[in-house]
Amino acid sequence: MRVYSGHNGYGLWEVPPGSTPALLVGIRPTFCATSHIVGKIRMPVDNDEDGVTLHTCEPRAPWAQLWPQIRHTG
Repeated sequence: MRVYSGHNGYGLWEVPPGSTPALLVGIRPTFCATSHIVGKIRMPVDNDEDGVTLHTCEPRAPWAQLWPQIRHTG
């Protein structure tokens, strides 16, 4: 399994191939044709990741087209 991220400098690295389905961690599935909640991250300590929602995503366009909307810095 490959991991891709649009966060900060990682967003400048590889873009996921084609329209490959994905698991989204902590981002809203606004660019997905279909999406389902499949779980939440549960941490043994209280931190920013505790409770983050996991979604499946069938992208509504190829990732290369969507990536500029997904990338963010800061």
